[in-house]
Amino acid sequence: MANDVNKVSVESAEKSSILELAVKSHQVLVPQNVYIGDTAELRVSFVSENAEKLLKGQSFVELPLSGFTGDLQLQDYQIEKLTLFSNGQNNYTFIITFIPWKTGNIDFPNYLLLEEENVVLKFENVTISSLVQNENVTLQGQAAPFLLPGTVYKVYGLLILVFLVLFVLIRLIVKREAVAQKIKKRKLLKKQKKNKKKIIKVLNKLAKEKKQSDVDFAEKLQNIMRTYFENRFDFPFTKTVSSEIKKKYFVVVDNVSEKKCDAIETVEKIFLRTDVIRYAQNSIGKNITSFIENERQECIDSLKLCIEVFEQQEESEKKIEKNQKVNGKKEQNEEGGAGC
Repeated sequence: MANDVNKVSVESAEKSSILELAVKSHQVLVPQNVYIGDTAELRVSFVSENAEKLLKGQSFVELPLSGFTGDLQLQDYQIEKLTLFSNGQNNYTFIITFIPWKTGNIDFPNYLLLEEENVVLKFENVTISSLVQNENVTLQGQAAPFLLPGTVYKVYGLLILVFLVLFVLIRLIVKREAVAQKIKKRKLLKKQKKNKKKIIKVLNKLAKEKKQSDVDFAEKLQNIMRTYFENRFDFPFTKTVSSEIKKKYFVVVDNVSEKKCDAIETVEKIFLRTDVIRYAQNSIGKNITSFIENERQECIDSLKLCIEVFEQQEESEKKIEKNQKVNGKKEQNEEGGAGC
């Protein structure tokens, strides 16, 4: 008697399951052609009056893998998630999101949606396509590498170097006049420094020559200083008389400072004194036409100090030039503002 009752229960459950499966609408695979490693969705639409219990008022819910009634072949696929969506009016969509790992047919076991109402979903097998069997897809042969191994950083370094060279060349072309002036000024400063060093050395050597006559000393002293002025200021001071040294100097040099004026006056006095010693031996007394004690060394020391003043004065001239440029820009800005 008990066996008959159990048999009737099983048959009733099977009929209920069949009824639920019968109202299933259709199954869709998205995308239609799925290859190994793709993420795909198996969508099953069905009608049920009981599935609303799972949603609990929400539009969708994720379901556990434990609802499958059979064993999952996880070596053939990987299930990412199971989702149940409500489409309204007892219409639902059950989605299996998975990644296949083999080609051919894949079978998913039935899914028990609601155990108490015996709502079971059954799935048709899906086909995973093969790239090799697809006539529209051809596998190309192995291509040679575009770059040899280990040369990537060298290529990047070369590109950076080329970019820097081009940048420098463009800057030089744009500012060629300024660069040319700067190079010319550097050469001039180097020449002036060399000239100063040479003249100081010659003056020191002259100071050690004690046995030469006053006339020879005076002549050599003037020639040394005239050579310095001619190389330093690019003017024929070797052909300028002593009384016009100061006058010609003011013609050649702009922005003469007080120290420079004192220095050129000292040079002119020494030139006039040495002219007396050189040319007035027979017309003036011997005491006037000869150097007094320590006068030779004093003349050399004075001229060396004057040379230092002439060389140092270049720095002040640069400052004056810089101030002039700054003031010129300020005036232009003021004029522009006034115009506005």
